[in-house]
Amino acid sequence: MKLKLRLVSAAAPAAAQQLAPSAPVPTQPRRRLQLPRCATEQRPPPFLAATRYDWLRLAAAHRGKVTQLAVMLSCLAAEQGSSTVRPTRAALRRFAVSRDAAYDALRKLEAAGLVYVWRLPGRVPKVSLVEPGTDQALRLS
Repeated sequence: MKLKLRLVSAAAPAAAQQLAPSAPVPTQPRRRLQLPRCATEQRPPPFLAATRYDWLRLAAAHRGKVTQLAVMLSCLAAEQGSSTVRPTRAALRRFAVSRDAAYDALRKLEAAGLVYVWRLPGRVPKVSLVEPGTDQALRLS
């Protein structure tokens, strides 16, 4: 590796001082940076207050995308204020669940007694969240 050295004359610093402007250069006033609010100042999303963690815990006992689908269904139910929801493609995409994985997970949740599913050909299934071990609609509190 070769090192390149540059020779500097003794007059170079004096020449640099002569070229420097004597008056300060005008600058634009600095804008104040707008920072996002602190996370402690913001209120939690409304669906967190209506989430049934006992229901989610039972759903999380299954393998695969069942947990993600259960979280999605719980969020949709809380946002809509109803225990009956339709898992649309947009909602599935938002929670990173494919259609095939969603249908498999719905079958598992239905077998576990956590949801009732109404299926019609060519339609999005209608899913009703139920209280664990009963056939009553899930109470969102």
